[in-house]
This record gives sequence, C-alpha cells and structure tokens, in this order.
Amino acid sequence: MIKILIFDDNTDLLECMQLCLESYDYLVQTTARMSDFYSELDRFSPDAVIIDVNLSGEDGRLHCKKLRKDKKYDHLPLILFSSDTNKLKDYEQYGADATLNKPFDINEMSDILTSAINKRKA
Repeated sequence: MIKILIFDDNTDLLECMQLCLESYDYLVQTTARMSDFYSELDRFSPDAVIIDVNLSGEDGRLHCKKLRKDKKYDHLPLILFSSDTNKLKDYEQYGADATLNKPFDINEMSDILTSAINKRKA
C-alpha cells in the first residue's frame, strides 16, 4: 500500500483529502502542525509528501526545499499544493516533483501522486 503524508494547517481540508485518498487505497497520515511534521515524516516513512504552500505564516515551499536538500529525505516525491497558482509556477526551484491546485480533483490528485512516485523511482 502506498503511504502519503499530507501537511496543511487546514484540518477540515486534511480530513477531506485523507478520506478521498483512502478511497483510492492509499494509506494516509496528516499533520497540521509544523512541530509534528518531521516526527511524522520519520515515524510514518511515506512514499510521497504533499505540502501546502500557505502554512499559517510559513511558506511550505521552503519546507519542500529543505527536504530536498536533506539526504535523509531527498528520495521522496514532493508535491506542493495551493489555491494560488502563481505560487506554484516555480515549483521545481523548491525541489518539488509536481503541483496540485486547490480545489483539487481526486482523480487528478491520484494521477499526480502516481506519476511523481514513478518518476522518483526511475
């Protein structure tokens, strides 16, 4: 089973995303707090990570960049998501493999996850 970790400060959206992805047979863990993100990342060992760009005063793109530079996490497919498409334009400069627009389409999200995971494995 493919494991996905989602980091967003909107708990309602996290619940929705978790339910949607679980209906596609993903195993999903979510976190809404920065203080829990890295411990969940280590504990859960996901196959891919989805990170919101706008995180209560923080920029999720910078966390993405930090993960990409860390040898411990550099293998992980990283997907940035946001309702602000302008903030997703330069996603590769932050080390992300793909982007997802809010509101999202569950079929599109599953396709993006599959593609990002396969791309990293290749």
